[in-house]
Amino acid sequence: MKVGDLVVLKSGGPPMTVENVGSDNIKCVWFAGDEEKFAYFAPDTLKPWEAPREESSVKVDLSEVKSPEE
Repeated sequence: MKVGDLVVLKSGGPPMTVENVGSDNIKCVWFAGDEEKFAYFAPDTLKPWEAPREESSVKVDLSEVKSPEE
C-alpha cells in the first residue's frame, strides 16, 4: 500500500485514505461527518477498498417469454 490508496479494514468500516506508510504500521484518515479522524493500523488488517457495484437500472420481465417447446 502507498500514500493515497483507498483502503478498508478487513473486518469492515468506512473507506480510508492511506496518509503514511511506516515500517510496522499504516496511518489512515477518514471523515465521520465533518470531523477528520485518523488511526494507525497493522498492514495485515487492511485491504484495498472496492467501490460498490451499481445495480443495473434495466429491468427485464421474463414472465411472458415462451420456451422453444411452446
